[in-house]
Amino acid sequence: MDSITGHQIRLAIGDFLAAELETTLKKETAQLKNKTESAVENKRQKLAPRYETGFFLTQLNASLEFMRAQKLNLATHTAKGIHSALQTDNVILLAKEENSGIVSSRTVQRLCIDATSNNTGSHSGHLKNIVDFLNVPVAEGRIYQAVLSNNPAIRDLFSAMGENGEENLLFLVRCLQVQPVNLSTGERSKQLLFPAEADAYVCLIPLYPSSLVNHVFHTIHGIRYSDDARLAKQQRQKDDATAQKSYSTVHDLAVINLGGANSQNVSRLNNQQSGRNFLLPSLPPVFNQQHAFQIGPSDQSFFNKKLRYLCRAPLQKLFALVADDTNTFFVRESRKTIINTMLDQVLWLAASIQGNSPPGWSKKGHALHYKECLWLDPGRAELEGEEDFAEDREQKDWRGYVATRLANWLNALLKKEFEHMRYDFGDAVQKEWRSSMEEVIQKSRREGREVFV
Repeated sequence: MDSITGHQIRLAIGDFLAAELETTLKKETAQLKNKTESAVENKRQKLAPRYETGFFLTQLNASLEFMRAQKLNLATHTAKGIHSALQTDNVILLAKEENSGIVSSRTVQRLCIDATSNNTGSHSGHLKNIVDFLNVPVAEGRIYQAVLSNNPAIRDLFSAMGENGEENLLFLVRCLQVQPVNLSTGERSKQLLFPAEADAYVCLIPLYPSSLVNHVFHTIHGIRYSDDARLAKQQRQKDDATAQKSYSTVHDLAVINLGGANSQNVSRLNNQQSGRNFLLPSLPPVFNQQHAFQIGPSDQSFFNKKLRYLCRAPLQKLFALVADDTNTFFVRESRKTIINTMLDQVLWLAASIQGNSPPGWSKKGHALHYKECLWLDPGRAELEGEEDFAEDREQKDWRGYVATRLANWLNALLKKEFEHMRYDFGDAVQKEWRSSMEEVIQKSRREGREVFV
């Protein structure tokens, strides 16, 4: 930014002010009853002096002079975005980093600077003048980057503003460079306990990424309400389909209003957005379970090696407890908890097969035991020519088979894991597994789950 000239800076400010003039003119002429060309031009002539570069710089100098006696906080991350009454420190984060695959404030190449102040009167114009100036696009960056780089053209610009111009520039540089030294929080701040190590946590006090949110807001607003998008949407109402142009839109958005009726109390950028902040969906991914666990044509049972692999986490915990010789109440209860966890996972996998497989899949060249077909292919009973299958499924004796099959499967895993104890896992243990499975079956039916309906 050191090579930017004074001409480039003034040209950038002029382009910014011209765009601001057109925006204001569009709003005010929309209210005119007689919207003729002469009426619009008269309105333009009245507004134009307020958008001259000289007038803007004079207002900027006066705003900096006023704010030197106040508390001006320039930031990219604000505390007031969390709660408008907070008066704790803000943070400016402008350093760039290599692509980490995570969207953050550092992802935006030309991030805007936000501003807050505890002086409510400053929001009427002073913060606007300062923030507008700092965020004017110039070259490949923004003016605040030229201010931070001690650009000679910026020094000349402020020197020409008057006797206090240089002092106001130093004040602006200090505001851009300041970072909180003694970090503090407030009673209205939020706190998050983030796991760091075993049995250890770090207390995080979040700030609101107002500059990033502002970038997202204007990006989405431009996509949805640009002139091209508006004209394309209007064309949809006409009969001439050949003239229809494509346009983009953004779905699944929510809006949160910060600051209530006084959006200016949060920050300048928040006020610029009328307090509206877009929320993107924050949902867990939807996985297609059809391919997570399937019964192969040669599989004779649901209870196979693939099931053992998918249940490996609770099985390892169960093996660790079985290896524990102690017989305390805690150990016994832990075993029950792990067994119930594993049984729930087994039922979840069975439900994924039932829900994601087409009805009648079990009759197409599968070696699966018939009673497990009754369990895992409920839709087959609804097919034409499957009356015998439907009648057998109504008998419900297949439930007992499933419980016994699970008990045998689990018992076999324990015998294989503990060869020296294989004779300890006899009928009594097998009955315990079966009893646990039957309890889960009854619980599933009471809850209305269709795994055993």
